[in-house]
Amino acid sequence: MTQEQINELRQLAQAATPGPWYDRAGVLRGTGGGIKPIATIYNGLNSPYIAAANPAAVLELIAEIERVTKQRDEMLTIGEDAA
Repeated sequence: MTQEQINELRQLAQAATPGPWYDRAGVLRGTGGGIKPIATIYNGLNSPYIAAANPAAVLELIAEIERVTKQRDEMLTIGEDAA
């Protein structure tokens, strides 16, 4: 995943209706003013996944990617210094 893709995901997550989100009868709800018909769900099988992929979860994943990338880069720099 490129930094550009990460930045795009962050912007989309920050602009989305805040959570918590949950699934109910094929409709996802947000705290921002009632029912939000976000996606049509086939037999409700995908709704738990879509609800779990909410803005807060996406932002946590991005933060973890950035933390691990920074740690990797620091380790590579230490390795270069030792060589």
